[in-house]
Amino acid sequence: DVSQLSSWLLSVRRRQLAALEPPPARPVRSASSSGGSGAEPAGEEDSAEVASCLRQLEEEHGVALLFCAEVSSRVIGSSHSRSDHDLVAIFVPPPAAYLSIEAPRKKLSASFATAGCTAVDVVAYELRHASSMLASNNPTLFEALRSPIVYAATEPFASGARALAERYDALALAASWLHH
Repeated sequence: DVSQLSSWLLSVRRRQLAALEPPPARPVRSASSSGGSGAEPAGEEDSAEVASCLRQLEEEHGVALLFCAEVSSRVIGSSHSRSDHDLVAIFVPPPAAYLSIEAPRKKLSASFATAGCTAVDVVAYELRHASSMLASNNPTLFEALRSPIVYAATEPFASGARALAERYDALALAASWLHH
């Protein structure tokens, strides 16, 4: 019976995954934290501006952000006073969007001009699309999930996604960087 076989295989896979020792957890640093990574933390004013932009994005598009992190010069420590914020986020649309005839949007892009900093640019990926990007070793999400500057991290999603980002195919990731 196909359904019994499928159930059995699923149970075996769950036991295998449960037996795997998870990688050591990396501490999540908030946007206002500092650390020795070379990343320049966002100031309190910038963090408030970015949070306001993220709330506006959620309201305008009717989505919930599961994760959002900085992926710009601020992460590598080469930002200056007029540097913008480049953010990558993962979102979920409302449940009704999954029941619609049309598929939910895979990607949202928004730019916000703020008083405190030059600009906040957000690229957000729908959860299923983001999962397929991770599965295909897309460097954009790996960079975001490894960022020390995190503006939104809904648990347990965020820690699970970061753990997944620790397990990657280095050759496939290198090839993706070459073609990205």
